[in-house]
Amino acid sequence: MDLLVEIRGKSGALIGHPVLKSVQAVLRHVGIAERYLLRARSERDEDLYNDVIYRTNQAFEGVLKAAYTVLTTNSSAKLSPHQIEQHLLDTQVLSSRVLDLFRNYRQHWRNPSTHEHELFFNEQEALLAIVSVSAFVAVLLDQIIEKINYDREQQSLQTRTEDLQNIVSQGLPLHLEVVNLLIRFSGDLLASTPDPSQLREVELIGRLSGFIESFDPAIKSVREPLLDDQARPDLLLTRGDEQVVLEVKRPGFSSRALALGRDQLHRYLEVGKLRHGILYIPPAATETVTSTCEKGTVAGMEVALHFVVPENPKRSAPNPGPQADA
Repeated sequence: MDLLVEIRGKSGALIGHPVLKSVQAVLRHVGIAERYLLRARSERDEDLYNDVIYRTNQAFEGVLKAAYTVLTTNSSAKLSPHQIEQHLLDTQVLSSRVLDLFRNYRQHWRNPSTHEHELFFNEQEALLAIVSVSAFVAVLLDQIIEKINYDREQQSLQTRTEDLQNIVSQGLPLHLEVVNLLIRFSGDLLASTPDPSQLREVELIGRLSGFIESFDPAIKSVREPLLDDQARPDLLLTRGDEQVVLEVKRPGFSSRALALGRDQLHRYLEVGKLRHGILYIPPAATETVTSTCEKGTVAGMEVALHFVVPENPKRSAPNPGPQADA
């Protein structure tokens, strides 16, 4: 995989947002770091490996500034790189996966190259620095894209307060309210997006989180909560003492995604000791979503799996169960 190509592809989701300019500068630094690496090899000039690290450091600091601006909605202009790093750590706005990559790059390249002027890097370290910062940028971009889509969705719904209040009847349990919201969101998605299948999952989840929380501010969403060492549902929705796990797949009917999602929900409910899980597969093109429910027992506990998925075009998909009424 060419990580630079991957990052460029992700940056396409930022078109129209001011942060795109910062991300393009980050891409430039990574590209120059790669050229320095190639020059060091061809010219046998080992001093150039340090120049690789200096460029990856600039990419690291640049993407952190971009993330700070988007994730905190504050300007980073008057803050030093250290202040930005510390704020992102103190406020815990970085996802756990981003945080792991952040600490790795800062510990092995950023801090040594900044504080140890007699340190010289070799070819392997320069290569690892490029790979590490590129992976960090790619993963952090996902979080930036998700937040931008969350904000855009909430802004688009500000003028539809009365419309939102009529979406779901008052007094529904959280899981049924979310099911109804997913059906309505599907309609909005088709109306606003020519081809939903082209959306990245992070764009979709960002919009979906913004939609749900706009309708009911009492609903709080947590992205990829760690239920055990491996179980990470896309979203954990809470309202008071009610909790629902929500797993989201790419738009368009897929029997494979349906089967995988069912298995994942079983796992999440078991390790999280939860009673309700929802699988959401958004519609693509002219598809229509349906809502069904499958009741069962997991680890001796009665549970309900809710499916909001497109109708099978061949009308032969396994039936998850009766209409959601749990």
